[in-house]
Amino acid sequence: MATDITEVKILHTQKSPSETTKIPAEMRSSVLVGDLQRYAYWIGPRSNWVMGATGFLGWRLSRAVQKKLGRPVGALSWPVGLGLLCLNSRASPFKSVEMSILNQALDGFERQSAIHVDWCGVLYGALGVYEGLSHAQGVERVDRLVLPLMNRPGAADGEISYAANRDEILIDTIGMICPMLARLGRLTGNDRYREMALLQLERFLDLGIDEETGWPWHGYRRGSGERLGLPGWGRGLGWLVLGMVDTILELSEKNDCSKWFEITNRWIERMYEFQMADGNWPWLLTERNARYDTSVTAMLGYAACRFYGHNFGRNDTARLMYERAFAAIDEMTDPLGRVQSASGEALGWGDYSQQFGNNLWVQGPAVALQVLKDELNSRSEGG
Repeated sequence: MATDITEVKILHTQKSPSETTKIPAEMRSSVLVGDLQRYAYWIGPRSNWVMGATGFLGWRLSRAVQKKLGRPVGALSWPVGLGLLCLNSRASPFKSVEMSILNQALDGFERQSAIHVDWCGVLYGALGVYEGLSHAQGVERVDRLVLPLMNRPGAADGEISYAANRDEILIDTIGMICPMLARLGRLTGNDRYREMALLQLERFLDLGIDEETGWPWHGYRRGSGERLGLPGWGRGLGWLVLGMVDTILELSEKNDCSKWFEITNRWIERMYEFQMADGNWPWLLTERNARYDTSVTAMLGYAACRFYGHNFGRNDTARLMYERAFAAIDEMTDPLGRVQSASGEALGWGDYSQQFGNNLWVQGPAVALQVLKDELNSRSEGG
């Protein structure tokens, strides 16, 4: 039986963010830029010679050799998507290298035969850059990559699966695909993209929530409705809330923004209610003694900060939530600027890593939270 959510509610303390040790922003940003450049190299075509030279060794041995040569362990694309979230701030810390990172990634995507959902965070960041540069050809480039998603099984019903030719509808997909589709729809004027984003959100909230605890499952199976993984996976909630916030910020008034604001606001309020005393969230919300996970903290802190930073999202709950999250991130940043204590990559629904350390999926949202918070502070000080 699932744990009653009231049993794991975590009380707040009055600890001020100013009481934590301050880590220079440039240190966290420098780590992020280095990570992004390394990941982009391995996504892009410049690494093809390594792949070709090690391909005859077999998958396991070739990966071991590639790791020795600097290839990150595990997935490449979705971590870069989270690493690029600070492009949503005018104060992005890697303006000088953003086009190099994006071009390497998109060049790599274009050499593959089919789109993968975990590319979508990168495409979302690329669209933001192209919009800022009034680069219509760049938007068209993304549009061409994304178009095949429209024909995926389940797309018309808001059930785009994480992997092609599979029936698992995963919570990760919400944060990866919905903001990108909403932004692409706004930039191209193609309302079908926007409709797909909202339908995917709506469908998951209808079918992916556990009735007993109120927390989302990792996913469900299209057709049968079978629930997958565990309810209350922390990073899954990060994907969900981040996905909702970044999606609704792409909507215009005609898109019934008020409805989605109210839904998102309720999730922000609930996540604040379960924020731990030190500003973190646990890796699993249904377990009283579950270890905190800074990747969850960074993702939810980023989402709350973006939500608060737009006029319709200004409320004290979101502000307190992101301030306390940033204080926790600051506390967990080592002297080299690396945010520690983030859970490792989930190997599938129900298979959650219990190894904690630094990785791109905490560093990216942490820096995004940092630059957005600084931007809000500057705006406030400027009157």
